[in-house]
Amino acid sequence: YNNSIGPEGAQALAEMISENVLPALDQLGGLSLNEHLDVMRLPQELQGASNKDILKFLRERAKDGGGIRMAVAKVVLVGPPWAGKTSMIHCLKTGKFLKDRAMTDGIVVTSLEVSAGDDTIEFLFYDLGGQEAYQTTHQFFLRTRAVFVVVWNPASLEESLTSDRCRVHRYARDVLDSAPEARMLFVTTRKDLGVREIGSEEQAFLAERYEDHFAGYSHVTCTSAKDLNVVQSGLIDTASSLPDMNRKVPQSYKRLRDRLRQLREEENAPLTISREEWNQEAGAAGLSDSDAIEQALELFHLFGDIMRLPSEEREDVVISPERLGDVLSCVITADPEKAKNSRSGLLRHDEINQVWKDYPAHLHRGFLQLLEDSKLAYPLRTAEDGDLGASLILPMLRQSTTRRDAVFRDFRETYPELQAVGTVTLFLSSFPSRLFTQVLFNLWSMTEPDSWSRSACVLVQKGNGSEDVIAFASVTARQDSFATITLDCFGSRVLVGRALYAIKDAVELFPGVDIRGFEAPCRAGALERLQLKDIKNLDAGVDAREAPFALDVLHALGLGSDISPQSPSLQKQPSFSEV
Repeated sequence: YNNSIGPEGAQALAEMISENVLPALDQLGGLSLNEHLDVMRLPQELQGASNKDILKFLRERAKDGGGIRMAVAKVVLVGPPWAGKTSMIHCLKTGKFLKDRAMTDGIVVTSLEVSAGDDTIEFLFYDLGGQEAYQTTHQFFLRTRAVFVVVWNPASLEESLTSDRCRVHRYARDVLDSAPEARMLFVTTRKDLGVREIGSEEQAFLAERYEDHFAGYSHVTCTSAKDLNVVQSGLIDTASSLPDMNRKVPQSYKRLRDRLRQLREEENAPLTISREEWNQEAGAAGLSDSDAIEQALELFHLFGDIMRLPSEEREDVVISPERLGDVLSCVITADPEKAKNSRSGLLRHDEINQVWKDYPAHLHRGFLQLLEDSKLAYPLRTAEDGDLGASLILPMLRQSTTRRDAVFRDFRETYPELQAVGTVTLFLSSFPSRLFTQVLFNLWSMTEPDSWSRSACVLVQKGNGSEDVIAFASVTARQDSFATITLDCFGSRVLVGRALYAIKDAVELFPGVDIRGFEAPCRAGALERLQLKDIKNLDAGVDAREAPFALDVLHALGLGSDISPQSPSLQKQPSFSEV
């Protein structure tokens, strides 16, 4: 099709079609409707949809009186434990102080409807527990279009807010890691206890550091709703700018959503319903045929109202996705009793019926698959033995590096003939809480069993077709004065290259994190730190005899493209899949 109406004509035609879709129109060429979702007031979840699917949605919306505005905004609160998140939500909803509160275990979801001019917005508050064990599971709820609120008690900070090491920035970075377009409100608490708000210099620092992501700052008390009016106004303003707040959906979607809420509020409400039950509920809400019901299932999944959960014999639909926090907390937890389910960081598959005994047995494999799909668990398999019947639960790895140290020491004593290749330390701009989890995930195929911890592991390389160890290395992550990953290798440079490729791949998954420089042996073994600005200025004139190992590191990190690597094994850079 040759479309000559131009961008303005295409937009006008899309708007006209959205208002008066023809019943017989099921194909359209020369115009991509998914490029005009805003003018058609369609959900952003249809960005990848075909014209045929969008027309199907428009026809469904045109039924029984046309579409309806469904303004629902998620509000995700993050911050350290005891920051006041739960009290603030309770006070916003009831106007009263929450007494005798307990620390949030996992996640709690609270609904609140507020007036916004002539309209109403429904806020869904997601109160995420601040304990370290839960931070890696927050990605389920951070990967969404939402208003994000970072809450903390300024009197509890050990580092200045202007320091990169301040833990407030760790929570903010975790938000931006999962939702790169997020806007964040920053809130400090304990005003009623005499805790002073952060100074003007620190407020300016937040605004400058987070730029377009910064949506405002407030200092509040949670003993009355007085100060929280400012927070509520900020929530309304920020929520109103979310892409889907002006979307119009079929009336049947509103009826279906109301029915799902009714199911959730029933006594002994189920976590899931079967696919057949979903079809029945969608049909009763007025969805016309199987295609419309399937489209609604996919869109509600993308909206976050439900989650599709594959299981062994059927597909189930999670009607309360927030309750998956309870499912995850059976294995990823700060509770010592529950932690036994993933002792030493392992979930044994023959124990999952006991681990999730409070849920129907046919869901258990689906829960395990959910953990693995989200890279919170890694199935243990080997080429020789196949499935080992266990999954590595990365967030529950031991904190101590004692076992890693012992394994590394044993390798050094057992293979004294393997000489030190060198130590590489990578300096990172920041260290989100999930970064080393991703590093471990990428390094797993090279990792020596039972050497892992939350911040370290031992790598091993064996000869082709043999059990002979030809190289081994220690990997350690630290966040002290600098955010660093250190690789200490013996035997072969090939293992260094493989590890660095895997680490670089992990870092690149975090848009806000950069490798700022590295330290490696140069000039007859002396350590020299190269900053990124120096790396970019290197050229083919570098004396390779002075820094052969450093040049190999440059090549492995993709920073020395104009310099030939010195190790023959690194002259062809493999993809991670090849490694």
